[in-house]
Amino acid sequence: MYRFPTFSFRLRPIPILLLSLFIPLITPAPLDPSSSSASAITQIRNTINLLSILQDTKNFTALDQVYTADVNPFGLDYVQCVLEASLADATTLHYADTDFVELGPAGDTATAVSYVQAIYFADEVVGVVDVNGDAEEGQGEGSQGEGGSCTFFETNTFEMVLRGGRWLIQNQQLEIVAKIGNYSLVPDNDAITTTCAPFESST
Repeated sequence: MYRFPTFSFRLRPIPILLLSLFIPLITPAPLDPSSSSASAITQIRNTINLLSILQDTKNFTALDQVYTADVNPFGLDYVQCVLEASLADATTLHYADTDFVELGPAGDTATAVSYVQAIYFADEVVGVVDVNGDAEEGQGEGSQGEGGSCTFFETNTFEMVLRGGRWLIQNQQLEIVAKIGNYSLVPDNDAITTTCAPFESST
């Protein structure tokens, strides 16, 4: 009968002095939470997260808290028009997942890349559960209706600037990586373009 070859080996302990020489090479330096860089990155992430909240709560008049007045390509009024036309009549949930922030050399500009999932629901989800676990408004039952939902998986690149003590979005590039679900829940792009065209010509 064939026998598989067997191997034996013995681990030798690595001298502590030798191991200590490699630790600085494999351990990244922690970011000091009190540093200005850490504070700036936290503020930038807060701006991006606030954008998601403003979109889902339909608070479009507060977009000046996340965008500059001259945000590309046609200014804040154009961005507000596009977002309102896209989201005003939809029940949505936006949330940022993975992100990376790189500060500019002068400390007043930054580039942030964020993965975002944007979900459109067919009907308003009903049912609220309070902190004590007691159901309110429909006994906590949710409803999506027959139309289900549509999810967009996006990569957002934000060019950020520091103005008036706030980090704001100067330019945003959105790439849709994938989408699944009922696409009919999403407003038509041509209709949005027609609605917001006057803001393009006014710049």
